[in-house]
Amino acid sequence: MIAFLRPSMFALAALATQALPVAGEELVSTIAPELISISANYSGSSVVAFGAVQASKKPAHPYDVIVTVTGPQQSVVTRRKERVAGVWLNKGSQTFTDIPSFLGVFANRPIDAIASADLLREQRIGLKRALFADSGAPKDDPYLDNLIKIRTEEQLYNEQPKGVTFLSPTAFRVDIPLPQSVLTGDYKVEFRVFSDGVPLAHNVSAFRVAKVGVEEFVIQAASDYSLLYGLATTFMALLMGWMASVVFRKD
Repeated sequence: MIAFLRPSMFALAALATQALPVAGEELVSTIAPELISISANYSGSSVVAFGAVQASKKPAHPYDVIVTVTGPQQSVVTRRKERVAGVWLNKGSQTFTDIPSFLGVFANRPIDAIASADLLREQRIGLKRALFADSGAPKDDPYLDNLIKIRTEEQLYNEQPKGVTFLSPTAFRVDIPLPQSVLTGDYKVEFRVFSDGVPLAHNVSAFRVAKVGVEEFVIQAASDYSLLYGLATTFMALLMGWMASVVFRKD
């Protein structure tokens, strides 16, 4: 179970006032909590991010914000199935290396309305743009499309055009949901501020997901003492098998 305090608007204001006025825009941000602890009863959680834009003068157009959250990289094998003589069989597969295990894109309005398609593609902003660029797959690759569909259903990939809420013309917040199946590791949070399609400010923060309790001990033991861990698990398996044979033995 996870408990944490979310920063108040007073804390956000204090953070914003620490930024010295500069020419143009400057973005400050904070994340709470910075550590998500996963125990045996973890069923999902969320991270809250706040941001504020400091400007030397009032912008001619309202600000837009896009927040991209990227989880640890991993390799994934996707398979295509076809029905042959009434039976579903694997008819092809493709391996994607170093793609995000978690990817969330949040904005205050539809991303395509915030900036030009060329700029979004250049900066890899958006669910498909980030994934296709990182995977090296061609546009509209059916294997990657299927992977996106599956992970979207699992809430591991998420694009919310109304995921950023402005608390004032310059301050905003975003709630980042983390499902039960998130991987442990470091998560990067990129904040981008636009106005009238022009990028004005960029900021990067991070939070961490880690196991605690028995899960952490088992993982650490398997990593640091792999030989002893292997011998111990083998012994336990043999012991459980012997106990089962004794209990269910027929006289």
